[in-house]
Amino acid sequence: MSADLFVIKASDQTLSIVVWSIFAGIVIGILLSVYHKYVLGIFVRRLLTAGASSEGSAITMDEAGLGKSRLLRFITRRAILGSGSYPKIVRSPSLPYPPPLPKKGEKTPPRKIDATSRFYIPHDMQPRAEMTYTGGGRTIIWALVSIAVLLGIAFLSFYIVPALSEMLTNMFR
Repeated sequence: MSADLFVIKASDQTLSIVVWSIFAGIVIGILLSVYHKYVLGIFVRRLLTAGASSEGSAITMDEAGLGKSRLLRFITRRAILGSGSYPKIVRSPSLPYPPPLPKKGEKTPPRKIDATSRFYIPHDMQPRAEMTYTGGGRTIIWALVSIAVLLGIAFLSFYIVPALSEMLTNMFR
């Protein structure tokens, strides 16, 4: 067997691409988790604070204090009408849950949210909502610490990977 089979041939450019791609992917994931907790979490926290836990106690976006921020209202509307975990947690009496599936050959019926739409978080989803969308400044601190540690690991990998490759080469010679 040739020793070349066990050697990691990583040029500086290839190693750089791999390391920075992994770093970028993880940082994007961290930033998305902060986005979910703080941007989408605003409406969830306000629903929890208002005690909107059933169709009878549901409140509008204006009552929750989102009336002035058009961008926040738009982002929240998109999340509620989306297919992620947000519409499982934030429900509306005017929007059927789960959304109806279209019959064969038909289009999906339009789902709309207007200024009079009311929203609530069912009792069984409140623990999940609290766990996912609440939490103090710890999330931002942990995100910054995580990014700093990952940056250190990325720079360190430029020394470790070539050294490991060299050790593998020497081991099989």
